[in-house]
Amino acid sequence: MSKLILLLCITGILLGQAHAKLGQSVVVTYKKHNEDVNVVGLKSEGIYHFNSAAEKQITLATLDWPPYISEQLCDGGWVFQLAVSLFHAAGYGVKIEFLPWARAVRKVEQGEYDVLFPEYFIEARAPSDNFTNTKRRDLLELSQAFPGGNISFMKLKGTPDNFEGDLAYMLGKDVGVVRGYQNTKEFDAMMDSGKFNIVEAVDDLQQVRLLFAKRVNFIIGDPMVIESVIMLAPDIPLMQKHRMIRNLEEVKPEIQYNPLYFAVSKRKANWQTTLSDINQEISHFEQHNAFELLIERSKQACL
Repeated sequence: MSKLILLLCITGILLGQAHAKLGQSVVVTYKKHNEDVNVVGLKSEGIYHFNSAAEKQITLATLDWPPYISEQLCDGGWVFQLAVSLFHAAGYGVKIEFLPWARAVRKVEQGEYDVLFPEYFIEARAPSDNFTNTKRRDLLELSQAFPGGNISFMKLKGTPDNFEGDLAYMLGKDVGVVRGYQNTKEFDAMMDSGKFNIVEAVDDLQQVRLLFAKRVNFIIGDPMVIESVIMLAPDIPLMQKHRMIRNLEEVKPEIQYNPLYFAVSKRKANWQTTLSDINQEISHFEQHNAFELLIERSKQACL
């Protein structure tokens, strides 16, 4: 998967060209047997509905996480398009709700919704924030991976650092994280054991605000997401957005590349069938280069 393609997804946002929001009526297009399939969905009471007449129905919880997925993007982002395409191709009716991440995680871990997405890899020892003495992998099962992006520390320009890839450098530092996010195996284990001075944010934009307020030394996340949420923030003037991005710096080296996953609730009786259907469609998309097509089409849609 070319990282250049993913970088192109953010280009329209950074140029201020992608501010049209996802509408009440949404069209998702994907290829099946070399033919375009168009799926029309409607938003009702905050939930996007597709193929409502289907016998099989699936409910998904997600978040605003541009450039991958967001209600602030005209087509919802390529991961939104992927979810609808994948489940429609598997014969499902689809319901998607955008929520704060911690609430989305809770709804799926509790079994209220079927699928959480997009999720990073969940380590076997990762504890649930919603059930005491319970591991997240006891509640969720991950699909096959699909394309993701880098995860890095971000800082204000001029902030000194001698980070060379060893997370021990961050011991005692004030680090901003989004509550409920998985990051990396090593970072999350050190965080859970209290090795860092953690300041929690509800989302990536609040992380950025913590950094510019100098309440933290570093934040952790996908650099493309960090820049995107700034550019899409409705309460920040455009010139200030560009100044903020110029004053942000990715700490090198990046921590790691993180692919993305669908996380299926094990509290649903049919979760194994759901997981099998997801994996079958992901394999099909990979065989036909459908990820690259979705990303390119999404980039063009919002220009």
